[in-house]
Amino acid sequence: MENGLTIMPETNPGLQSVRTLLIAGNRNLTHIVPKFFVHLQHLRVLDLSHTMIRALPDNFGILRHLRFLNVEGTKIEELPESITHLHHLQYLNVSYCHMEKLPWGIGHLKCLTHLDFSTIGEIKLLPKGVSLLKSLQILKVGDYDLLGGNALRFEDLKGLTKLRELKAYMTVAYEGQIIAEGVFGGMHKMRRLSLANQNEYLLTDLPGDMVNMTDLEIMKLTHYLPSDFLCSFANLLSLTLVGCDCIEYPRLDKLPNLRYLLLCENGLCKEFPSEFGRIQSFPKLEQLYIVRFTQLEKLPKLHKGAMPMLKELHLEDLHRVKQMSEGLEHLNVLQYLFVHRCIRLQDRLTESGQDFQKLRENLPRLKIDLRGS
Repeated sequence: MENGLTIMPETNPGLQSVRTLLIAGNRNLTHIVPKFFVHLQHLRVLDLSHTMIRALPDNFGILRHLRFLNVEGTKIEELPESITHLHHLQYLNVSYCHMEKLPWGIGHLKCLTHLDFSTIGEIKLLPKGVSLLKSLQILKVGDYDLLGGNALRFEDLKGLTKLRELKAYMTVAYEGQIIAEGVFGGMHKMRRLSLANQNEYLLTDLPGDMVNMTDLEIMKLTHYLPSDFLCSFANLLSLTLVGCDCIEYPRLDKLPNLRYLLLCENGLCKEFPSEFGRIQSFPKLEQLYIVRFTQLEKLPKLHKGAMPMLKELHLEDLHRVKQMSEGLEHLNVLQYLFVHRCIRLQDRLTESGQDFQKLRENLPRLKIDLRGS
């Protein structure tokens, strides 16, 4: 919490019983003296996030009972090698730091269950020891080279079978599948998966063994080709597809428990599959976003009984679409229609427009939000 501290001084023996130390948000705090932790060796929780600290003392490894360490958003450029002595550490967050180097002995932290390396400094290679952290349940990895060299590669992650959440960003330098078969095969406990290919000009395929993640609930894919097996995730609640250029989408309407769907940035699709608007399509979908489709000309016709639970429909940057979905009035529980930078659609939805009166008569509680007209 913010308390105006600028420097963490030496401590006294009376603090030996302290288990939790929360210094997060002290923007004036820049320095910790080496002897600060000498009398805090029973510390379990340490939160230094969003301070201006530039380094941890070299003797940081004396905190052998530490379970939780958060240095997110600090100015730290390098973690001391002694941090690899924290054998009880379970949570480590070094995201949004100024890291230039990570400890290559990080594989010694066998108890780690949560590791967040997303968005830190200029590091392009991660220690191979990450693959030794068999207790990991949450792993967030930023834009690194996971393709080769002596550092961590994506295929090294296949032994992390306890993962429940994986967030990984990669830069693809060549065409083809960059995630080899077998990496995901043993990750049966995965609940949240976010994969981003940072090269928008080289879309890649997904490995077929992803189907083994039968308990997936949340998935986000950026610049990957949407595969037909996406329809097999029966427990999926939220799906986001960004920059997944394809002429035709797979039968996403078959996902029985999907609540949230965001389709964003497609330069090829001109029309959605007709199945998207058939009876009992998307049986539990509540929120649908269709954003930045440069070639889309037509929205799916909605039959009575299609998307029976849809409450929100967001349409943005659909410049070629000339009219709303035929049968939109059948969406009986629709509460909110957001239309942004869709000039032709917005003209039809103004009070004098062709679609306004029909929607007002059939869906009297519907709020129509028009922006960018």
